[in-house]
Amino acid sequence: MTDVTQEFDGDLIIFNPAKMAAEGVRGEIIHAAYVGYFEEERQVKSTGKAFVSKSHRFKDDGGNTIILNSSGLFDFLIKKKNVVAGDIVRVSYGGKDNKDRHNFALQVDNE
Repeated sequence: MTDVTQEFDGDLIIFNPAKMAAEGVRGEIIHAAYVGYFEEERQVKSTGKAFVSKSHRFKDDGGNTIILNSSGLFDFLIKKKNVVAGDIVRVSYGGKDNKDRHNFALQVDNE
């Protein structure tokens, strides 16, 4: 795992899947270099149950740091496509599917 806890340069942009779904966000949200992921313990608001959340970090051409908050499907796509730090990626968000899961598409440039 890459250390992604260092200080940020540029702006910090955070994408939260639940907020994107509620706001009707669709389409490409990120075109940037993948930096890595970090984990943090969180709690489900409705039940108080603790879980470990994995969020992903990116750096765009303008020097901005982009954080994509945890999503199981996105974690799966990162592994499936063997994305490593330094890869340039495009991330699109498609809302929630009929099973209430957040829908993401991931393209690695030069695929």
